[in-house]
Amino acid sequence: NRWPELDTVGGYLQATATDRSGYNLQGAVSMPLVKDKLALRAAFLVDGSRGNQVYNVATAKRSRSRTESARLSLRWEPDENFKLNLSYQYLNIDNLLYQQVIGRGAAPTIGSSTRSGPLATTSDYIAVSEGDRRFRNRSHFFTGSAEWNLGSVTLMAIGGYQNSRLTQLYDQDTGNSIPGLINNSLVRQPYKSLSTEFRAISNNSGIWNWSLSAFYSKTTGEVTQSLRSNTYFGNYPAVLGLYMPINTFIRIPMNDRSISIAASSRFEFTPELTLEIGARYTDRSEERRVGK
Repeated sequence: NRWPELDTVGGYLQATATDRSGYNLQGAVSMPLVKDKLALRAAFLVDGSRGNQVYNVATAKRSRSRTESARLSLRWEPDENFKLNLSYQYLNIDNLLYQQVIGRGAAPTIGSSTRSGPLATTSDYIAVSEGDRRFRNRSHFFTGSAEWNLGSVTLMAIGGYQNSRLTQLYDQDTGNSIPGLINNSLVRQPYKSLSTEFRAISNNSGIWNWSLSAFYSKTTGEVTQSLRSNTYFGNYPAVLGLYMPINTFIRIPMNDRSISIAASSRFEFTPELTLEIGARYTDRSEERRVGK
């Protein structure tokens, strides 16, 4: 993360493109709000491409990948002894990536000579699934750090918060072996994560220096998956209904917590002789419960 400049206005704008439908546009601007004390920086990114370059002959769609991101950063230094940095970032990723297949196509169904797809080689870059294969990530990130020099001791605080929602949808019938049936699996994973650390560090110029720190983190969320686990009696068209439909739903709550404290001492008897001792205690708990 690049922080804003306190005394100058600056920025950039950059754009690139490729002959394979790829593009990237990014830029930023930084400006002081109160010269030498308070400054703001805003940045953005838009990136896209055809992903793995696969074309789905069953749906007439192409693989694609797109990322959008924006970030705001604030820097405050009212005097030489205090520093505060805050930032917020938004991230949105949307990937539609079909699974490439090669070969002559799946065996024809009863009463039909039509295969699941045309003859395909490694250079054809085609897919035949009737459903999509899509991954999405929408996240918000908040970070902050503060440093306060009190003379003999420097106090520091570092923290972050993340709120994300991940979604994955894919057709399990990659080879389209059951025509007319989209055998989807849908996974959702929303979660929130908080972490913070406090430190105290001595600024002694003598033999002994020390540090103390405390850390805390907590992550909560729930992973859910719904999928079809049908039993098929052959690769008959789905309209014939010659399969046993089985729908499965899985739920996994998540609750993780970590607490730790640490201390260290550094004795510098001579430039050639130094002794450093440290200790850390950590208490960590993880909770996973699977429900159907």
